[in-house]
Amino acid sequence: MYLLDSNIDAVVLAAGPDHLRITFASPSIARITHTRGKAFLDRNGLIVTSTARFTGYVLTEEAEAFRIATPELTLEVSKMSGVIRYIDATGKLLLAEASGPRLMPKIVTRNVF
Repeated sequence: MYLLDSNIDAVVLAAGPDHLRITFASPSIARITHTRGKAFLDRNGLIVTSTARFTGYVLTEEAEAFRIATPELTLEVSKMSGVIRYIDATGKLLLAEASGPRLMPKIVTRNVF
């Protein structure tokens, strides 16, 4: 179950070793990062490259989910699974993640010649 870990410049939710961080580059652009048992890396991503931060979001906790809202976008994060639903300012569902495991360990082999 995901619980609020921090709400200073970013929403950080934690469930055991899993940590989900939500920041906003603008009222309409959310940056989601997820880690298991490791610290978050503070570097630009490949998708959201902006270093700007929008901190005027409103976080509310409901029985089943956390709601993080800006004037243009609302994210609903399931407390049970961490699955995120993205909703626009009119209440229209834009995108909903499928439920299931977020991170799966993978062995990476590097050959050096």
